[in-house]
Amino acid sequence: MPDNDKQNTFSQSKTVGTVTQETFTPDKYITVLGSIAATRCQADISPQLPASVCVAQAIKECGFDPNTIFFKESDGRINYNIFNVRGSGSETGFAYCSSFSEAVNLYYTNMHGGYYESALAYLKPKIVDSTTEDKMNYLQTLIPIYAPSSENNVPQYISDVTGFINDYDLFKWDDPNLAGHTIDDAWIKQMAAAAANGALVNGGSSAKSSDGGFRYIEHGKTVTIIKLPDNKTFCEPIYPDFITVSDTVPQWVLDMSYQKQAEKSSTTK
Repeated sequence: MPDNDKQNTFSQSKTVGTVTQETFTPDKYITVLGSIAATRCQADISPQLPASVCVAQAIKECGFDPNTIFFKESDGRINYNIFNVRGSGSETGFAYCSSFSEAVNLYYTNMHGGYYESALAYLKPKIVDSTTEDKMNYLQTLIPIYAPSSENNVPQYISDVTGFINDYDLFKWDDPNLAGHTIDDAWIKQMAAAAANGALVNGGSSAKSSDGGFRYIEHGKTVTIIKLPDNKTFCEPIYPDFITVSDTVPQWVLDMSYQKQAEKSSTTK
């Protein structure tokens, strides 16, 4: 359970308020969303996910356009799914959320669904104990899974999210003591460059996958191994300029090919 003083600091009844399409301003929106995310974060199972990243992702996904944030379905209902989480209940193919609270709850539930374990591994059980580096490693590992296409520019997505955290003072929603705390601009650039190379800014490596459905994630002295269901593999981009065919084909396939080639050569002779 979170400390009482922290929980009181983020009391929804005192800080959330309301924002509608008619009364919308970016500041009101961020305050409402930040308060909801902070409350949800404090009630979260271990590890507690950063409200700062949650709010920044909402801004990245929907911006500050009220027509997008308060999306009206053809039947007149407002869909508050500001994270563009796939699901049912909407004509768009995304999940239907009847409020911002429901959208944030869906986001947190989705994050703990098992698919993002490699990213969660960087966080401490309590959000107040997770360092800025922990959160950034979480973010760098999360985004390629959460938004793999991301207009074919994952580094830009990461750069935008970290920029929003700075611009809108979002770390304070993780811990009030972090108000005014920002990520160094040089670090943001390094993060984007590292993401483009499949690495972490601290020199660590991103997750490695095998053709057997295993993913290996190294963080510090710990290694996390994730196993997908049978006959499933992690989909990762292949860059022909940097690897050869032999790097991408399982060894047993190459062995069989070499064997058949040798047999054919022997028969010809």
